[in-house]
Amino acid sequence: MTIATPSALATCLDDARRLLPTIRENAAEAERQGRMTDAMIAAFRSTILPRMMVTTELGGGGMPLPAQLRVVSVLSSGDGATGWSLAFATGSPLFGNLLEKPTYDAIYSNPLGGIAGALAPFSVSAEAVPGGYFVSGRSSYNSAHRLASHLFFGGIVRRDGQVTMTDGTPELRGFVVPKSQARIIPNWPVSAMIATESDDAEIERTFVAEAYSFPFIGASSSWRGEVERRIPLLSLLGPGLAAQSIGIARGALDAFRDMAMTKVPAQSRTRLADVPGAQLALAEAEGLWMAADALLFRTIDDTWTKAELGEPFEIEDAARLRLACLTTTRLSRRAIDTIRDHAGMNVVLRRSPLERFTRDMGAVTQHVAVAASRFDPIGKVLMGLPPGTPAL
Repeated sequence: MTIATPSALATCLDDARRLLPTIRENAAEAERQGRMTDAMIAAFRSTILPRMMVTTELGGGGMPLPAQLRVVSVLSSGDGATGWSLAFATGSPLFGNLLEKPTYDAIYSNPLGGIAGALAPFSVSAEAVPGGYFVSGRSSYNSAHRLASHLFFGGIVRRDGQVTMTDGTPELRGFVVPKSQARIIPNWPVSAMIATESDDAEIERTFVAEAYSFPFIGASSSWRGEVERRIPLLSLLGPGLAAQSIGIARGALDAFRDMAMTKVPAQSRTRLADVPGAQLALAEAEGLWMAADALLFRTIDDTWTKAELGEPFEIEDAARLRLACLTTTRLSRRAIDTIRDHAGMNVVLRRSPLERFTRDMGAVTQHVAVAASRFDPIGKVLMGLPPGTPAL
């Protein structure tokens, strides 16, 4: 089984907690420059965390996804954008697992090896040729690309000039290329998650060998472990966003409590901490956070254990896991919304961590993996109907 041992997970969590002061100290500067600071990256790389999910035979921690999610939650409590970037960096092997074992080894034997990319296959095309594909196109939202040696592109495959369709869906594949073969195009004009540097990446008629590609829909590992073989990539990615939302909410609640200890609201002689309304709001928000935390980690642990036991991952399991991710993000957002009415101008002042946590939480819930539109296919499955999409 690939469940993390308590000591191994404790080491990763200790590293994450030790990074929190650095994350907080660098958050404002990272947002100003639109990317993580060099000091933050150096501190991150001084820990086991960049390779916590890499196989032990390559010197990694061999940690499974449930362990990584707990680490992501801690990191995100320091700063949402930093947590977002480090979530993609620590979770890089989720993409690598889909490649053939020798290809995985070639990438991750490099101590700085890693994969970043975006699940946006409809702006990239791939021409099938003997031994591989010629890939061209431009993808957006390549978060944390500075922490990767390779980039992932999703693309539509053409064979003999024609797109192959199955049940109305074109053939989609993932392609992994050295970052040196792609062009990074700065294109991240946003008001939240600014420091994630989620730029565009472009390649032009770049040959990608078959061994560096994999089927996109339903992609799962052929070699890593029971869970990675049974649960497809698209189902494994949503929990990361939910873990980030839990961490961001934790950071916001802590920031609110710390602020309340000294803040005296306008037209008041009393500390915010002594105001009954603020006390009630914090208690309710804490309960919402506890519910979000329990829901995500109970669901992911149950899902993981079931797959480890060799049980099939059914469409109902995919719907339940996705629903847990959607609900977790919304509970986390509600936790922040509950306290913001009592925070005064600290919610809008750029120098306030609470303002940044509030903005970044809004960005998480807009991600396609946990967007409100995902409730529709889940509802269909709960009704016993086909979900209407291959990407539940």
